[in-house]
Amino acid sequence: MQINRDSKIFQKLIFLKEQYKFHLLLKMFWYDEHLFHSDEETYIIGRGSPGYPIWIWTKDNINHSKVQDIEEDLQVFLKPGENNITCKKELYDYLVKGYDKISEYSEMDFLVCKKVNEVHKSVGYIDKPDYGDKMLLAKYWIEERKEANEIIQMTDALQMVDYWLDQENFYVWRNNTGKVVATASFDVMCNQAKITNVYTAKDERNKGYCTSLIYEIAKMILDNNLIPILYTNNIEASKHAYSKVGFELDGSLGNFTITID
Repeated sequence: MQINRDSKIFQKLIFLKEQYKFHLLLKMFWYDEHLFHSDEETYIIGRGSPGYPIWIWTKDNINHSKVQDIEEDLQVFLKPGENNITCKKELYDYLVKGYDKISEYSEMDFLVCKKVNEVHKSVGYIDKPDYGDKMLLAKYWIEERKEANEIIQMTDALQMVDYWLDQENFYVWRNNTGKVVATASFDVMCNQAKITNVYTAKDERNKGYCTSLIYEIAKMILDNNLIPILYTNNIEASKHAYSKVGFELDGSLGNFTITID
């Protein structure tokens, strides 16, 4: 059944207890072509626009008969080619038995910060970037995507940086010479602030710049009575930087691809 943001499932305690973990699912309502289906009791399937990642929330200990309903509803969302899915691992374990072409499984941790820890801050300071930083930020974006095995052209990178520079909550850490050495931003929805765009220049790592920037941003968020949250992969180095600031693991979600011929 197709639903909208006013549907009762979003007010049920069983979903509200996990709404932070499914921040990106709720954010999909920002897109004009969003689509959501639910049985109003045990699951929600959503995506922002056609071809965008599909997120599925389910109650814990879901039974097999309900998974069949989810698989039926999911057909509306799946398109020819690769479909990126995010859901609880419990549901993935069911779905992997029902689709021939499921691949690229990985897990993504969800972290929440309720109180920041005092950290030893690196030399430098938090700042807002300006157009004088544009080429350097574009270079960083190209390097970041390359590390994720994605090739970005300079024209596209510059366009992305223009978008960042227009954002109210995009920040950088400058070293003692004023050079941008790390980036991070956050977006706000309800009482949540999701930190994203976290990156440290390759030749500036292991100097505490990322930890210092995340500390300042998390403190800023908490001072505004918001809850800092973020998603990260299972790389221990990145999780360590967040845990030093005060972020705690609050569960994991599975990412995978369903390919439709």
